[in-house]
Amino acid sequence: MPSKYVVRNFTEDSTYHVFNRGVEGRDVFLDEKDYRFFETYLFIYLSPLKKVLEKFPDVPVRLHSKNLSDEVELLGYSLMPTHFHLILKQKNKNGISKLMKQIINAYTLFFNQKNKREGSLMQGRFKAMPVTEANLSNTELELKKFHSDGERNTEEVEQLKSLY
Repeated sequence: MPSKYVVRNFTEDSTYHVFNRGVEGRDVFLDEKDYRFFETYLFIYLSPLKKVLEKFPDVPVRLHSKNLSDEVELLGYSLMPTHFHLILKQKNKNGISKLMKQIINAYTLFFNQKNKREGSLMQGRFKAMPVTEANLSNTELELKKFHSDGERNTEEVEQLKSLY
């Protein structure tokens, strides 16, 4: 039976709660450097290229074409030792799928090289569910939980409510 969290046809101008966890429940963020790498790549992929180049003038040219700021907007995120959650708004078709492929591949390569390991880091394909008025209260609870746990989080519930 397919999971209710497997969305593969993302629609334009829609908001999604996207998440994944480490294979076998393992920690995927071991230290501050791991968190910073993931956050930096979120910034590089999702901020306007001009802003990226102002902050990181030496960003490799190969990453310029991977910028998805016209396709996906990051509304919030939470990084926990074993998994991550992203609240994303898709602006153009396939933006979220491209982002997830890029961020998971880049992070897995970084993590594996840093920790002298091989193989998959994340458990299968990422999961996603649309954020709608009907399930907004569940997302609010999760975001409140992220915030109260003291984990990394940039989204406030009121900002998410303002989308509707």
